[in-house]
Amino acid sequence: MKNIIVFILLALLSACQGNVGGHHHHDESEEHHHGNSAEIVIEPEKAEKLGIKTIKTEYVPFGGIITASGRIESDNSDSWDIVANISGLISFTKKNIGIGSYVSTSEHLFSISSDKMNSQNHSVELAKCKAELTKAENLYSRLEYLRQEKLATEDELIKAKTELEVARADYDRTCNAVGSRLSTPHNGYITSLYIENGQYVEEGQSIATISAGKEILIVADVPARYALSIKEITGANYSINGKIYSAGERISGSDIIASNGTTIPIHFKAEKVEGIAVGMPIEVILKLSNSREVLTLPKSAIAEKYGKYYSYIKIDEECYKEIEISLGASDGYSIEITSGLESGLEVVSEGVYYVKMSGSNGSIPHGHSH
Repeated sequence: MKNIIVFILLALLSACQGNVGGHHHHDESEEHHHGNSAEIVIEPEKAEKLGIKTIKTEYVPFGGIITASGRIESDNSDSWDIVANISGLISFTKKNIGIGSYVSTSEHLFSISSDKMNSQNHSVELAKCKAELTKAENLYSRLEYLRQEKLATEDELIKAKTELEVARADYDRTCNAVGSRLSTPHNGYITSLYIENGQYVEEGQSIATISAGKEILIVADVPARYALSIKEITGANYSINGKIYSAGERISGSDIIASNGTTIPIHFKAEKVEGIAVGMPIEVILKLSNSREVLTLPKSAIAEKYGKYYSYIKIDEECYKEIEISLGASDGYSIEITSGLESGLEVVSEGVYYVKMSGSNGSIPHGHSH
């Protein structure tokens, strides 16, 4: 009897152990399917289609940062003035001309009606000068050809060229006796307009300023409390409408405080970017030379959730892990990572959105499931 009882107890114990083992096996299957809550699974093929890319974290030189308000100004070395060549009433020849208008060398922008318009013989003189100019042009062209064929002398060609220049000067002078048309010598944008349509102008008066628009000035109004750091500025970026651009080369700036008594202006010359106009307010991010070795990530590698910041490290071919990080200074492109990461990790730098969404709901957008 005692043996029977022992046998029954052993059988019950074995059954209990079997049930526990079966339940544990079920848990392992669930964990493999769904993954640990801190791990995200994305197959390599899907990651490639989604544009998910990674970089290795490493310590790099990173200087101090000063953030200042600023503005866009025109580059005077890249601009020129249109000037009245006679006195008279000015008219706008180009329609809808104004500040910001694009103008080309093929356009007549302004016309000036001269004080000398009352000359009754002007039309006769103009026709005569035009005929003389045409005659001189034809003669020079013919002698130029004959000279190539060795059928005219060099002296004859020089004489014809002189007569052509005299005829052209006479024609221009006669035209200006009644009026003048003004154009731009180079293509560009009008940055300043000094007169109004129908206004009287004097000979030599500036009509407009035109800029080629290839370069602009970035002016950073650095708070005066950073005066001792001005000499350490090595470069800058600027931010406008949420986008970051290089401020280019520093061309001026000292520790002299501006007339407002609170800022120090620092100037940079940069290439003009489409959609950016003179006068726009900007934020300037100034980089200092006092660099130190820090971990940094591009802005695209950082995700934000509920006021906290995260990056995603790649564990193996298809597994990623979300890591909370702390941020330091930023130069507009890269951000210092003060905690959460170490050197040598493989971190998602592009496609962070898809990894984040996959980690949030267990699936990638557009119906993907693992």
